[in-house]
Amino acid sequence: MIPRQRSHLNVQTVGDESLVLDLSCDQIHQLNATATWIFQHCDGHTSVEDLSDELAEIYSIERDRAKTDLRQTIEQLAALNLIEFTGE
Repeated sequence: MIPRQRSHLNVQTVGDESLVLDLSCDQIHQLNATATWIFQHCDGHTSVEDLSDELAEIYSIERDRAKTDLRQTIEQLAALNLIEFTGE
């Protein structure tokens, strides 16, 4: 499963957080620092497994916790229609 940002978004980074304007429904979403990092790395090339490894290293947390937290955030971003998945 490889996540990528959807194309109908306008993203503004403010410090380590992001404001994401969904142009398809005129909604604004505010992402905290961790969600911003995850969202920025949803590039259509990096797998969820690779992202969880990077997240664990960056935040110095156990890999299982990073994987759980990453999956929850990915699910939330998908539910908000901010990301989609490629079959790579």
